[in-house]
Amino acid sequence: LAVVADEEGLIQTEIVRKSGIDRSTLADVIRRLLRKGLIERRRMLNDARAFSVHMTQAGRDVLAAAAPIAHEVDETILSHLSEEARAKFLDALAVLADRVEVHLEARYPASRA
Repeated sequence: LAVVADEEGLIQTEIVRKSGIDRSTLADVIRRLLRKGLIERRRMLNDARAFSVHMTQAGRDVLAAAAPIAHEVDETILSHLSEEARAKFLDALAVLADRVEVHLEARYPASRA
């Protein structure tokens, strides 16, 4: 939901690239989110085979309700680290995120559509 909320209208391949979720898992997630009415798919005008993914109001509501809970969990976990350890941990996560992004970009190049 967060990836779709950040950039509505992505196709599933782009969501795979931006989220790091593998294709088959993402297909299952998309089906479940559709069934729950949290997202909707719209046929792309320039590619009748592709669908763009958009948030519904219910999806926005769920994401808004989950965000403070996720933030609280993050803070609880990080509170067990000293400021120095927290900074190192977050720096390491940033490095990992950057490397995963490079890997995903190489594996799933950005859509040219």
